[in-house]
Amino acid sequence: MLAVLKARLVVLDFLGLRSGPRVLRVGLIAWPLFFSLAAAAKALIASVSHVG
Repeated sequence: MLAVLKARLVVLDFLGLRSGPRVLRVGLIAWPLFFSLAAAAKALIASVSHVG
């Protein structure tokens, strides 16, 4: 979650894309969101597989 919030802060404020192309903003925020979800899914799968 923190990685996605930091990416949003960097994309919108530091890169100055608040008024930039919407597709670029969404793409640059979706990138860390995808990897955060993949890491969470991997952790969930690992925790479930050890239960059984």
